[in-house]
Amino acid sequence: MVAAVIEFVRRLPQEVARVGGALPWRVGVLALALLANIGFYLPEVRGSAVGAALPGADKIVHVAVFALTVWAAGRLLAPRRRFPMGWVVIIAILHAGLIELIQGVALPDRAADPADVLADVIGIALGVGLWLVERERARRREANRAPLTPPE
Repeated sequence: MVAAVIEFVRRLPQEVARVGGALPWRVGVLALALLANIGFYLPEVRGSAVGAALPGADKIVHVAVFALTVWAAGRLLAPRRRFPMGWVVIIAILHAGLIELIQGVALPDRAADPADVLADVIGIALGVGLWLVERERARRREANRAPLTPPE
């Protein structure tokens, strides 16, 4: 199992390069997305809550952060193959539930909200959709670059 993970990580730079990407940018975007997720675990600061000025802004943040996170993780971990993307989705769904559990149990100024989980799932689906579109575009670019062989 460990050897398979090491081999997977070793192949990532070549996989990303093959689809026309730069590994440092993909790592950076994923790091930024993961950093944005930390906000879900912070205690609420009174008077500066997201959504105080715009109703529903909290849900928009959930959708955007989860879409960015899933898309960025897919771009880095699954540039050509689908298999790792399933794990990304599973982990993202577990993360959505964990956020609400921690907010409901451990953060007294915050509350668990099932609508947040729904927004997270919508963000996950959006992230997967963006990843699929980008993957398809890369596949078409690669197919167009392939040399044509004359018929025999």
